[in-house]
Amino acid sequence: MGDPSLRPVNDAPVTGPLAGKTVLIVEDEAVISESIFDTVMDAGGKPLPPCASIVDALNAINASAIDVALVDVNLNGMRSNAVMQALHAKNIPFVAATAYQIAATLGGAPVILEKPYTPAKLREALEEAINLPPPSSDE
Repeated sequence: MGDPSLRPVNDAPVTGPLAGKTVLIVEDEAVISESIFDTVMDAGGKPLPPCASIVDALNAINASAIDVALVDVNLNGMRSNAVMQALHAKNIPFVAATAYQIAATLGGAPVILEKPYTPAKLREALEEAINLPPPSSDE
């Protein structure tokens, strides 16, 4: 991931919806997960180590306090519906990143980020997910 020691020092506190939030990154492409990690860091968030598999993501969901997640819908050729279901069950807001919008919709994604995306679009989508009202108890 981006080495924080190589970043320019900026003593100004980062503010905004992602500041101080723990972010789960579920992405199987190393270059993309590194970019997501850096974007979250730049926004003041606290990214967890990226998960490249469904099993790793489910373990992280069960072991960590997560404020918001970004989930790639297609992980190593497998749909990540189990990850999205686990996040939904714990009322953790998430963004589904995909080129296959229908798959994200079927997975119950509250926010869908269409690939390819820019760091600005990623940040906007994560902020949108954080600002969603909590699900009602009827669901």
